[in-house]
Amino acid sequence: MAVMTLTDKFLQFAHVVLLEFSETGELRSIHPAERPFCGWSAENLDQFNLHTHFLEPNHLDPEFFLSRLPREEEAVNFRWKDAGGRLSSPYPTIWQRTSDNGRQSGLQAMIYVPMECQSLGANWLDKKLYYQALHLPGLIHNINGPLGTIFGRAELLNYKHPEISDFEEIIRVGYHLQEILNTFRSKVINEKYLKAIRVNLNRFLDEEISFLNSDLFFKHKVEKVMEFCENIPEFYSKYAALSGIISECYHFFRQFMDEKQEYLFMCRSFKEAERIGFKLEFEGRFLSRGERGASLPVEISGGQDVYLQTIQPSLDTLFLSQCLAENGGILEIQGKANRLVFTYRFKANTDAPAAMFEEEILRLDNPG
Repeated sequence: MAVMTLTDKFLQFAHVVLLEFSETGELRSIHPAERPFCGWSAENLDQFNLHTHFLEPNHLDPEFFLSRLPREEEAVNFRWKDAGGRLSSPYPTIWQRTSDNGRQSGLQAMIYVPMECQSLGANWLDKKLYYQALHLPGLIHNINGPLGTIFGRAELLNYKHPEISDFEEIIRVGYHLQEILNTFRSKVINEKYLKAIRVNLNRFLDEEISFLNSDLFFKHKVEKVMEFCENIPEFYSKYAALSGIISECYHFFRQFMDEKQEYLFMCRSFKEAERIGFKLEFEGRFLSRGERGASLPVEISGGQDVYLQTIQPSLDTLFLSQCLAENGGILEIQGKANRLVFTYRFKANTDAPAAMFEEEILRLDNPG
């Protein structure tokens, strides 16, 4: 077991990790000695590759990095690729050159790692939810089968006994239930589909907002206004890249909503020159500090690279960066005491991907 030096103890107390590199970029040591960083430790530091595990995740050119970044005195947010190949959260990092008797001998990185970021891997709750979600399409299919049988029987009885009005009510409620299941199943299947598919933006927004009604607060305490632009062309995209933006931003905003208040929600699609997009906005009186640690005001605006470099409590900016990588464009997130809004603008790809047959967005009535 490595011996903890006074320096190691200080670094551990300050939540700082010190990485020491040779002049050619080999990782020589990690401090504190007993605390791995992103899965890297004394046992596997020889497998660390500066280009693969640091430069590539941050889109850095080696010459630019060696000539400029080590001179920076202020911390810059960087991501690291862990020993398992996964990207970390952005960590404030200061790079410095090291010297030995006046001669340059290498580099060192001082990385601030907050306590909440020091454990790797999904927690047990995330894992449990993942496995539950994995079987949702089959669960919905199993529900729809018996439900269809019930509808059929109810319609037959309604035909035979038109004087009994209760059958019509059962049929009406039953079809509403089936519509809810269809929307949910459509979303789950589309998000599991890994290829780009043809998307109708207005239909996509309508289904996503319908899905948000699964949050009973959104269903009962939020007045909804939908304004759809009619001349938006259909385009090709991975469904999950779009739905992920809505889900992550809504989940982030939700923490600022007071359960005792009511809110106005507006969803709008638009077309501006060569770009299309959507804007989702909440109005009302919001909490200044969310239950997940974020505070208002909040303002972030930019594309994939901006979110890759941004640290915002309780907002998964790495996930948003990955979503933005699909269609490019700009995502604006603004949060104030009386207004929460996010707007996504991007250039629609109306050309079908190469070697791809014309595909409609997957629907329940055509699940194949």
